[in-house]
Amino acid sequence: MKTSNKLLLGFFGSLVLLMLCTDIVLRANFANGITNSTFGKRRPAEQLTTITLQPFQVVKILSASGHPQYDTLNETRVRQARTLNGETTSETTVRSTWASGFINIVANKNYTLTKDVTDSVLVSYAADTLILTVFNASNLELKAPSITQVIAPSSHVRINNYQIPSLTITAGPNVEAYVNNNQVGTLSFSGGQGGTLLVNEETTADSVNIALGKGSKLHFKGAYQRGHIQVDSLQEIELSEKVLQKIKEIK
Repeated sequence: MKTSNKLLLGFFGSLVLLMLCTDIVLRANFANGITNSTFGKRRPAEQLTTITLQPFQVVKILSASGHPQYDTLNETRVRQARTLNGETTSETTVRSTWASGFINIVANKNYTLTKDVTDSVLVSYAADTLILTVFNASNLELKAPSITQVIAPSSHVRINNYQIPSLTITAGPNVEAYVNNNQVGTLSFSGGQGGTLLVNEETTADSVNIALGKGSKLHFKGAYQRGHIQVDSLQEIELSEKVLQKIKEIK
């Protein structure tokens, strides 16, 4: 192979590697709600509105589309061709796909929902359950002093900064759930196929009961004392050293 061709292939290879590394870093930040682009950011503060809610213990989030939102940010195709006749020998596509439309649930003394003025969200109640039906929205911020259960059949969720006796999360297929900076007595999670559960380093639980569907991703970086994890053909798994010390069996 000519030196020029080697240099060309090396350049394209470096480009693909750089994009993959950037994607990994952005995903790590995104898990904690950190973004460095216009994607995922709120619009200027003057376009936000905050609604005062009735007290609730359970949150149920429904999307009008019936499935969680995903956005594709970047797509680059790299072609490597023979030099004599230009015939394509290989093609590589690099795509960054991100979950969007998160419901960020945050511990706070007040019951409020903050959204953009252009977001379309229906608020209703059933006993102690808050029901949010999302028709069209970016990231929403929901605040409450305490919660016991989150039901998210078709919406991504982040749950942040709670110190509560128990928390039950029920998520549908392809839903991403992030549990950040929480101290929970009993943490229960049930997820559908292709979903994601990420528990960060600052989250602790006395006991856990986790069940994930086929093709899911589990990143448990926190700690717990006892519990049960049931998985089926995971796509990804990452466990902290503290979790590995406690595991007796993964089914």
